[in-house]
Amino acid sequence: MNKKILVFSAGRTGSTVVWQSLREIAPKAEKIHTVEMIDYLSDSLDCIIVERDPVTSFLSSVRCEVFDGNTQRFLECIASTDLTQLVQIYNSKLAAVEYVKEKYKGRTLLLHYDDFNNNYDYLFSQFEKFLNISIDEADRKKIIKKTDRNSNLKTQSTLTDFHSTDPDTFIHGNHIATFSEDQYNFINLESQAILRKALVYEGCPPFYTVQRGDDV
Repeated sequence: MNKKILVFSAGRTGSTVVWQSLREIAPKAEKIHTVEMIDYLSDSLDCIIVERDPVTSFLSSVRCEVFDGNTQRFLECIASTDLTQLVQIYNSKLAAVEYVKEKYKGRTLLLHYDDFNNNYDYLFSQFEKFLNISIDEADRKKIIKKTDRNSNLKTQSTLTDFHSTDPDTFIHGNHIATFSEDQYNFINLESQAILRKALVYEGCPPFYTVQRGDDV
């Protein structure tokens, strides 16, 4: 497929594996976050928007941006870390996603992490419907082998730290946590509730409160 397709998210939503899979079908696919989206707001390119539970994706962003992806430091220090400014920054990214969902001129496909995580059949079916294509079994197997967690962990193991990035896969060192990011059981329910209330979409000017360098 010889056309450019955007993969857009607030970051830490699983957009990397969506982009990795999509580019095997559409090599011109481009993964972008909030800052880069500014350049495309007046375009009408097909755009796949990737979302995840805001508490989980926010905490994942804190692990990466504050603790350079170091799981142990994150687990030890998260309780004593002031999250106020970090919440504000991530809120502006969430607001930007909402803005794009409502205002973007091109066609959009919304994918949620809980639906496509470990479910390539769902991901492929969404690609097929959105792009009006058919992905045969051989191509499906090739994409899965090239983009699954084991493949990305292998790439990650060759990188020294979070600031090291593999240019082909966009995987960072410490990109994938060494514990399940689906279960933040070390964050008590009260703290989770506070974060969920704080991570709201309303009231944040889209895009312009996010400075270059904030996106991962």
